Amino acid sequence: MFTLLLVAALSGTVHSAAQSQYSLFTRVHPVHPTQVPHLQHAPEASYHPEQLQRHHEAPLPIAVAAYTRRDAQAKEFVPILAYSNDIAFDGTYSYNYETGDGMTRQESGVMNNRGTPDEAPSVTGSYSYTDPEGRLIKVNYVADANGFRAEGDHLPTPPPIPVAILRSLEYIAAKQRSEPIDRNSYNERIVTSK
Repeated sequence: MFTLLLVAALSGTVHSAAQSQYSLFTRVHPVHPTQVPHLQHAPEASYHPEQLQRHHEAPLPIAVAAYTRRDAQAKEFVPILAYSNDIAFDGTYSYNYETGDGMTRQESGVMNNRGTPDEAPSVTGSYSYTDPEGRLIKVNYVADANGFRAEGDHLPTPPPIPVAILRSLEYIAAKQRSEPIDRNSYNERIVTSK
């Protein structure tokens, strides 16, 4: 877990967290000012070199990010055991890698229907790793014109559709197939006003 510490100095006008429940800053002393040229536009829109000679002091805002780990243990080195990356001129590609801690990833992509209005990329791949509880997590995925679809034993699946709803959907579909729809005329059952 990382913690981000942010220190800001803006003319010493930053309120403390006790003063405002929404403030993320604490009161700090202003930073040593720096010289910033003050540019003004002349009413005649002409250039006057003396305008560039005037300087005003302005503090610089400072943001300092410090990262700390909850556990003080250093991460051990994880070697790359296998790595492959192939990219072709037609846009197809494939890559894979395996690390010393058991993480693997492979992916390949092609362009389907190249040069047509239905041109769309198609990507297939998988990855696996060991979670903090020691379980092997493996995900297979496909991303194409139909969207992104992932499968894995750890991923939730939707509940099955109840039988009564399945029957009603089948009935509606059969009813729609049996009644021809004339799209060039209006439906008298819907349009009732004169």
